[in-house]
Amino acid sequence: SQVIVGLFTYPVLMAADILLYQATHIPVGKDQKQHIEITRDIAQAVNREHPGLFTLPQAKIKTNIATIPGTDGRKMSKSYQNTLNIFAHKEEIEKTIKKIKTDSKPLADPKDPDQCLLFQLYRYIATQEQVATMANRYQAGGYGYQSAKKELLEAILTRFSAERERFDYYLAHPEHLEEILQAGEAKARAIAQPYIAKIRQAIGVANS
Repeated sequence: SQVIVGLFTYPVLMAADILLYQATHIPVGKDQKQHIEITRDIAQAVNREHPGLFTLPQAKIKTNIATIPGTDGRKMSKSYQNTLNIFAHKEEIEKTIKKIKTDSKPLADPKDPDQCLLFQLYRYIATQEQVATMANRYQAGGYGYQSAKKELLEAILTRFSAERERFDYYLAHPEHLEEILQAGEAKARAIAQPYIAKIRQAIGVANS
């Protein structure tokens, strides 16, 4: 089997992004914890030769947050092509939701909301009251998956309406987006450049 070089370089790139800005706590999901551990290993290896040069980051994980399922039931990931793009056109989101598989229980039958992928996605987006209402409808029977899919679509459009509007604005006004990116770059450079100079001096590499 082949191993691509990205398997090795990507974790190092992530470590550089963390260490360069002397981050102390990194909010990550459980499946990303290993990247913080690699970052700490690299920092500790350098610090053995140059004490205190790198800050050792800590992973900040909220244990009450589960992995969000994708549209096929697996972990949501672009690599699995099972994402639900909240910034897509309404028709595209609707098409994606329609493809979410459900069981074959008749409309009249009661259903277990916790066993339904539609409901799992809905509860991350809708209000607590809406989630409770949908759960009751599932359990009472007479509630179909097509209705649940429509409610999931409406919940997405409602919950992320402001974000979708802002997303569309920046797509139509790339010059404004570029201004924001340039400002962020300047802010990051002001932090990074002095620290890079410090690192180079510590390890004996001439600053250019």
